[in-house]
Amino acid sequence: MVSLFPAAGPSLPSFKSLLIKGRYHASAPIHLCLSEALRPECTKVILVVASRAALTASLTHLRDEWIKVHGGEGRIAGAAMKVEVLYPPTPAHLNLLLSLFHESLSGEEDLLHEKTTFPTTPSLLVLCDLASYFLDIEEATVSSYLVLLTRALTSVSALSEQSGKCTSLAVFDSSLDALRLPLVRPVSPGHMQEGDGSSSPIGRVESLGFLAQRYFEWVGTVEEEPYDEEDEVLAETDVKRVCTLHMQRLVAFDSSSDPRLLHERLMEFFNDVGGDPLKPSLFELVAQEQLRDLLQPALKYVLSVFAQSYPRYLLRLVNRHEEFYAVLMFFVERHYLRTQGASFAENFYGLKRRRRPVFETDRAKTAVGGILPEEKLRGREIWRSLVFLVGLPYLRAKAQDYYEALGGGLDQDVIDGGADARQQRALSEPTLAAKLRRLFKAVYPWANTLFEVWLLACNIAYLFDKTPFYRPWLAWIGVDLRRMGVDDMRAARLAAQRKSTPNLPQDLAAKLRRLIFSSPRLLLDSLKVLLPTAIFFVKFLEWWYSPSSPSASEYRIHSIQKATRNNNDDNLCCYS
Repeated sequence: MVSLFPAAGPSLPSFKSLLIKGRYHASAPIHLCLSEALRPECTKVILVVASRAALTASLTHLRDEWIKVHGGEGRIAGAAMKVEVLYPPTPAHLNLLLSLFHESLSGEEDLLHEKTTFPTTPSLLVLCDLASYFLDIEEATVSSYLVLLTRALTSVSALSEQSGKCTSLAVFDSSLDALRLPLVRPVSPGHMQEGDGSSSPIGRVESLGFLAQRYFEWVGTVEEEPYDEEDEVLAETDVKRVCTLHMQRLVAFDSSSDPRLLHERLMEFFNDVGGDPLKPSLFELVAQEQLRDLLQPALKYVLSVFAQSYPRYLLRLVNRHEEFYAVLMFFVERHYLRTQGASFAENFYGLKRRRRPVFETDRAKTAVGGILPEEKLRGREIWRSLVFLVGLPYLRAKAQDYYEALGGGLDQDVIDGGADARQQRALSEPTLAAKLRRLFKAVYPWANTLFEVWLLACNIAYLFDKTPFYRPWLAWIGVDLRRMGVDDMRAARLAAQRKSTPNLPQDLAAKLRRLIFSSPRLLLDSLKVLLPTAIFFVKFLEWWYSPSSPSASEYRIHSIQKATRNNNDDNLCCYS
């Protein structure tokens, strides 16, 4: 087992990502690399140190007796041959170095540097004293440090994925808790007035300790205990420091397995400079609305095309398309609201619906972490959402069809000349139903315009932070729309893991039964990919067969050339 101490010391648990902070002994990274290199399955260990001089000085001051006695032994020397130490002088060099790490491809000539190209993937990557990079850099910000962590975890994940073997990451940083950096880049000194001794304000400053540890599976904190001069045991052994290593496992988040979650966590923090990082922009909301509006005409187009070949089965669906689409979207939207907490289009754009709290508790939620149970949708919010996701579009579509059936939206001359007798009679009869139809035909355009203006006013108010709801009925439902954060992705991944049962030996009937029961859920989950792909191909076919497409242009050119050749042949026959 790997350890921060010599062979007789305590061992560390198995880890994919590890952060060690506090006052650890200077030889702790060396012992971790050697203990990993002594394992038979270890191939290579990479140790990246910010400063060669600082490492040498700290090891000299420590005078590790075990390294002095056993460092020359063949077994330890052989393990040390597997450890490669690199000294990138700046954060930019380290960033470039991490991005170049890769395993050599067999049978191909590799043009990258030998220090970054490995015959076999290293089993451990160790970074030391990252905070020392930013102690003398005035332009450094919180993102400068967190980007290095993200790059290191992404590099480890890429190496593991390329080779199929797990590459672990360990970060040692004794100055992490004391490091405080501004959120945004401070003002350049050149912009300050000469002779003004006052420094430019750098604004909000954050500690890196609590932010960085959320990126790791295991976090170890070394705390120094007070030394009692009267302790005879310590006096006899001549121990200068007594330290305690506290190990904590962050089981809720395994950052090394998915770098995309790291990016989402990083973006959440960087966006939090005065605003709400999880509040979606109006452009995201409009985009998901447009996707929802494209689904119905695309499905109707596909059904009408297939109905020409199979009219016996699909003609009724085409004639009753609004009802068929409403029923279909009812099941789709209900599935996504119950499983994802969002509609289909909202989930496609990474949004979710949240029960809006009476009082915002963002700071308390940040401290506690996870998704609060009070934010999850209940049955009442789901059914109210279905009314406006399915019922309202259905009523608007039927009203528009009825308005067009009454001749609405057409020129009066066209109506008088082309309308059939039944339509004229339906509007001109002196009955109550005819009066209501005439009233509907006259009022509907104004009502529809007022409705669109109402929605536009709500969008403008949402854009200028006058209301948290981009649609007015969301306040009645009691929900608002939010971006999906890291906690939501983590919950979705855990839910998927719970649904996936182990491969137990089953007979054919049990496998068929399981496949039948899981098919509807798998089909509904796959709509996130199938429906946008279908829309793309439908629009592509419409464009391909349109008069302005290249295929139509080539067909016209080919037809003209063929007609010209036939005309020339006819002229030659006449002359002959």
